[in-house]
Amino acid sequence: MSTSKNVIISPLQHRGEKRIKVVLPYEKSYIQKIKQIEGRKWSQTHSCWHLPYNKTAWQELQTVFGNLLEVEKTLNKNPIEPSKSPIVNESPVRQEDTPLELPKSNPQKLQIAEQASFPRRLLVLIPHERIDWVKAIKTVVGRMWHPEQKFWTVPYTKDTLTKLQGLFGSELELTFRPKTTIPDSYTAPPKKEKPKAKKKAKEKLPLKHPEALIALEQQLMLKRYSFATIKSYKSHFSLFLLQYNDTKPEDISEQQIIEYILQQIEERKISESTQNSIINSIKFYYESVLNNPRKVYKIPRPKKPKQLPNVLSEQEVVELIRVVDNLKHKCILLLIYSAGLRRSEVINLKVKDIQKARNCVFVKGAKGKKDRYTLLSEKVLGYLREYYKQEKPVDWLFEGQYGGQYSPTSVQKIFTAAKLKSKVNSYATVHTLRHSFATHLLERGVDLRYIQKLLGHDSIKTTEIYTHITKKGMEKLQSPLDNLDI
Repeated sequence: MSTSKNVIISPLQHRGEKRIKVVLPYEKSYIQKIKQIEGRKWSQTHSCWHLPYNKTAWQELQTVFGNLLEVEKTLNKNPIEPSKSPIVNESPVRQEDTPLELPKSNPQKLQIAEQASFPRRLLVLIPHERIDWVKAIKTVVGRMWHPEQKFWTVPYTKDTLTKLQGLFGSELELTFRPKTTIPDSYTAPPKKEKPKAKKKAKEKLPLKHPEALIALEQQLMLKRYSFATIKSYKSHFSLFLLQYNDTKPEDISEQQIIEYILQQIEERKISESTQNSIINSIKFYYESVLNNPRKVYKIPRPKKPKQLPNVLSEQEVVELIRVVDNLKHKCILLLIYSAGLRRSEVINLKVKDIQKARNCVFVKGAKGKKDRYTLLSEKVLGYLREYYKQEKPVDWLFEGQYGGQYSPTSVQKIFTAAKLKSKVNSYATVHTLRHSFATHLLERGVDLRYIQKLLGHDSIKTTEIYTHITKKGMEKLQSPLDNLDI
């Protein structure tokens, strides 16, 4: 492959200032040399280096590159200082020293032209209405769009000309005769790769007492704890065992347990819920696996923050549902809101759980392994009939793309997409629809006891939290400031 090793120097008008344009071969040694010259800058727009238009820069170029310099005729080989140069006071033309001599646009032809400002590239003129030509030119290796000048350039190589001829055929119009000395193919400039900081891999020490972790898992399984709970307990308890790896689990004292939890709070900044999970996993092992007395392990519990649930207004629910076009996705969100379901409950529904005759939804094995009945909306039933005809689910009411049960992650994605599109409350989650169901029922005068049963709460105190966020009666209240003559 024949590639020129010369450094091409030409005039450049950049941001209203006269500069010397320097086009280098794509080699690291040349880049290192140009960086030795004071005042050099890289232009992303023109894809070249440029220097001040003065004697000092010209002399440094000669010193650094010597016989490698190839100077265009338009450049004064004896540049004078910008303050004394009559050229500086001239009004700049476009953004180059010489105007771009563009041929007249021809919508029937893709025109390719040489241009002194881009000695190693060819200028491509595409009429704005020819979108198909734009898509084709994007397949050329090394193509570049120049937003300020509104044209494309491609590498001036034999391979590129062959590629253009193959893409456009008779629609291609060359406004020049190709040089015989051009390179055979395009070589992309090397990318500067930032050295990646090596992360120190944390050494995972082997458990010296794995039998304790196995016994914990077996006991959890025998007591039929959920998969999520088993996974959480195992994770927390294994970290606890590693902390006292040289000590037998049965020999770990209550004081050591408390010290471990304090360490997690100080170093890992764990939340209240994580702290409770750690305590529960440790207490389960000592009380349910080792059958130790309960009183020995009285570990302080964090006070739960009293947070009010986030809810949507009725209008926000309408806006959220309306933006969903997919019928299955719409039915999922409608069921969650209309029946007050959890995310896990909606994906666990089976076709037979929609009991049309009794006008209710049967929720089997919900949180706490409790069954319950909840409301079946007439409007939702209409959507479900249409959905059933379209999808024909066999067992699970909502099946995945390739069959089987729908995933909880997919439900989350449906809700997030609808929330962003409708621009409703940005803090809302899938569970917000359940909170909104309870709040809206309460605001419409439904007794709290009924709401408790529909939600599946054991205690009425859990349901009473919705009394703190309902607007019922609040609209009649006035701030005392409104009665003051201010």
